[in-house]
Amino acid sequence: LVRLFVWSLVLNSFIVILALLLIYRDRKISSSVSRFQALLECSTNPVLLTDSNGVTRYANPAFVLWSGMKQSSLVGRNLFDLMKISHQQEQAENLWMSVKPILTSGKPWTAEVEFARSDGQTTVSGMFLSPILGVRGKLMECIAQYNDPIERKELTRRIVETQQEYRSIVESSLDGIMIIQDGKLVYVNPSAVYLFGYGQSEDMQKLNHADTIEPSNRASLEIIQKGRL
Repeated sequence: LVRLFVWSLVLNSFIVILALLLIYRDRKISSSVSRFQALLECSTNPVLLTDSNGVTRYANPAFVLWSGMKQSSLVGRNLFDLMKISHQQEQAENLWMSVKPILTSGKPWTAEVEFARSDGQTTVSGMFLSPILGVRGKLMECIAQYNDPIERKELTRRIVETQQEYRSIVESSLDGIMIIQDGKLVYVNPSAVYLFGYGQSEDMQKLNHADTIEPSNRASLEIIQKGRL
């Protein structure tokens, strides 16, 4: 009876521990799902979630707003029923079958697609398709993210303009300005060329930074540079 009682106690303890582990796992999964859902809901990028066959299961608010379509009219349709790859006329099923092997291997897939909005206008967008694989590497779901190439071009234009503005400031500065990379001068502005007595910036770009420093001060310069790094 004592042995039976001990075995019963061990078995009950095991069941309790297993139950606690399952509860902890379920709570952890639920927490991850909640965070994932919140991320999708708050994202400003249009996002679709599809199953392993490319059928749309969810569209985030940004996609609904971008497409002008209702959630109910998006869910249940093949991803490529909603859009087509630019300059291609293949059927949705054929497109998905050509893309699926890439996703199954765990690699993302990207392309420029044309999307027909509810107002009749066609929008060209970049699509980034990311696979979600199961424990055994089986394709479970896919996340399709979209971005507007017009916005990217505008961002690139602003970056170039900003670079030009800063270059203009540096070029016209009365202070000598040098950019040092791996101990070498990769850029010197006109004032630095003048201050160091060179004819043009190309002549200084052949030098190491240490060459512009009095030999007696080079040891302290090396210590300062190491500190900066």
